[in-house]
Amino acid sequence: MFVVAFVAWGFWYDANRPRPEPIDPASLQAATAACGSALASLSSLPQLPPASTPTLVERTTLVRREDAIFTDLVTRLDAVHPIDHDGAKALADFATDWQHLTQAREHYITALLAGGHDPQLILPVDPSAKPITIRMKDYAEIHRLTDCRPDDLQGEVVEGPRTYPRLP
Repeated sequence: MFVVAFVAWGFWYDANRPRPEPIDPASLQAATAACGSALASLSSLPQLPPASTPTLVERTTLVRREDAIFTDLVTRLDAVHPIDHDGAKALADFATDWQHLTQAREHYITALLAGGHDPQLILPVDPSAKPITIRMKDYAEIHRLTDCRPDDLQGEVVEGPRTYPRLP
C-alpha cells in the first residue's frame, strides 16, 4: 500500500511542481555564451604555484583577476533580456547572485590585506539561510547552463588550486 501511495504522490508532484522560468532560445544561447566565455577566461588564468605557499600578492592578484571575469559575466548576463517576464526576473536574480558572490570574494580580499588571521570567504545566504551558491547551482542545472555552475567556475574558491572542467 505504501508503494502505491508513494508512486501516486510522485506522479502528482511531477504534474504539479513549479516549472522552471522560461527562457527563449536566443536568450539561453546568449547566457550560455557568457558562461562559456567566463569559463574559458578563468581556465586561462595562471594558477598559483602548487608546491609553494603563494605570496599575499599572488593570492590577491588571482582572486581579483577572477573577480573581474565574474563581473564581466554579470554584465553579460544583465544584457540578456528573456521575452518571458518570469524568465527575465529569474535570470536577473541569477546575475545578482553572481554579483553578491563576487562582492563576498572582495570582502575576503579586504580582510586578507588588512592582515586578518585566517580570513574566510563568507558566502551570502538566501532567505532560507542556505548559501546562495546552492540556488545558483540549481538555476544553472535547471536551465542547462552547466558552465555557469559555481562549482565549475570555482566561485567559492579563494585559496588553493582551482579545478575547472575541460573545455570542449
